[in-house]
Amino acid sequence: MILNLKGKVNNLSLKTKTSIALLACAIFLTVVIVKCFGIIATTAKADSDLKVMIAPLNTNSLVTINHTDNQDVSYILNDLSYSSSTETTETTTVKNKAASESADYDQIAVSDEQAKAYDAAVEAAEKAEAERVAAEEAAKAAAEAEAARIAAEEAAKYQATLVDNPNMVISLTNGELDLLERLVQCEAGGEDIVGKILVANVVINRVNNGRFANTVEGVITASGQFSPVSSGAIYSCSVSSETKEAVARALAGEDYSEGALYFMASGWCNRNAGSSWLNSLTKVVEHGGHYFFVA
Repeated sequence: MILNLKGKVNNLSLKTKTSIALLACAIFLTVVIVKCFGIIATTAKADSDLKVMIAPLNTNSLVTINHTDNQDVSYILNDLSYSSSTETTETTTVKNKAASESADYDQIAVSDEQAKAYDAAVEAAEKAEAERVAAEEAAKAAAEAEAARIAAEEAAKYQATLVDNPNMVISLTNGELDLLERLVQCEAGGEDIVGKILVANVVINRVNNGRFANTVEGVITASGQFSPVSSGAIYSCSVSSETKEAVARALAGEDYSEGALYFMASGWCNRNAGSSWLNSLTKVVEHGGHYFFVA
């Protein structure tokens, strides 16, 4: 078949051969041009796709692309873009969490320091208050001790002026003076100073009366005479300064008793108004809660 084609070509004229050659060249050039345009268009499209995919990437990234495989390049670029975006989001989240935790820790630290400072201030205030109270109590105790010392000195001076003093209405010892003060305190501690002097007057009147013992101790401790002696209260009471003054004034001669030798609580007298013994006495003084009698 090829031989026949060659034979036919050889039979053609020169002009015809030339025309055929030119036509063949034109066809060849046309095919070449078409292929070139196709390659250029494909390359331009790939470049455009690459620009779109590369745009989100970090400008510092270096990407080498083989234009012979545009589809694979697209997948790679998409993966890189997604990975970069995910890593950026995760990094931001971690940083934010770390910042939040740091802020929380700082707040806790500040709150803890404030609590410690407050506790220290409260403790210091409580300590200062305790020291102040202790100082006040110590000063009060010292003042009380000094007052007791002064009172003891004055009592000693007072007793010195009363015991064996010829100007007193009776003579008595230190022990008897203490006993008389205790009796007056127990019997008339709630009375005014006159009521206290009246009780001391009765004891002094008995000492000077021949029907009773001639000593203060004998009069006071006589059986059945004074209830504080029978109960033992006379030995445990605390004598007030007013009682001491009342006894001193009675010993010095101050007397409101009208010679009374007995005294009893007015309430007891009212309850026993029908008593023959009570009716045998004469009431001479009423003062405070007591009635005073002579026989």
